[in-house]
Amino acid sequence: EALRERREKARPIMLASEREFNATMEFGAINRALKDGPSTLAILDQLPPEDRRRRSLASTAHDDLVAAQRYAEALEGRPYASMSSLFERMIHGPPLPANTLITDEDRRKNREYTIASNAKNVEVLAGAGDLAHARSLAERLLAWDGSESTKALIQHHAARAGYPAWLAPPPR
Repeated sequence: EALRERREKARPIMLASEREFNATMEFGAINRALKDGPSTLAILDQLPPEDRRRRSLASTAHDDLVAAQRYAEALEGRPYASMSSLFERMIHGPPLPANTLITDEDRRKNREYTIASNAKNVEVLAGAGDLAHARSLAERLLAWDGSESTKALIQHHAARAGYPAWLAPPPR
């Protein structure tokens, strides 16, 4: 209930000015925490294309935009440069202190998350028509984990973006 109240306080502040980034980010982040993507998308749809708040809202609503196959807007919120640097941080990450206990289960979950989120980013790039970057990210992901399950997941996301035979072997 407290989050809903904070969100409702942020809404008019956010809508009052195109320069109101703090309230915009707060509104989007609270909606993400509440799993209320439709509220974020409703506000996003009200804003003109050139409005600077769109990028902030698109960033917080990334998963909702991908689910709705609104790839250009998802890419607006998370451009390729951000996807690329995020991938590098995920696979290399900062070194952890020597006394940090990381279980095999933690490693497995982190690996699965890295694969799933980057396969989704391949979908965004392909769906937005940025095939060169989509291929680059897919190739980097496959170089890191070339398992059949990763290939299948990338193919699934490519198919959702309109490229059903993207990873299919070339005809003989």
